Amino acid sequence: MSGVRLPSAPFEDRLLTGLPEVSWVEREGQYVVVTGTGDLVNAVILALHTAGVTARDVQLDSSNLEDAFVKLTGKNLHTEGVLA
Repeated sequence: MSGVRLPSAPFEDRLLTGLPEVSWVEREGQYVVVTGTGDLVNAVILALHTAGVTARDVQLDSSNLEDAFVKLTGKNLHTEGVLA
């Protein structure tokens, strides 16, 4: 997942949702949160650049499914015996 804060110009979500690397785009206040796989960050930055939009503040989060489980449940799969 990556997030872009304060893009230099407005843009339609379909600019990013049309990319094969992108699975989801949502807006949270000043942020555009993009979820996907592969070379996601480069694909997003290139698409924005091509449209004349600068990604001013890019933040990366490479959480995996286990990270999400811990965040939701507060339990670690390995240390609490959920997975051996």
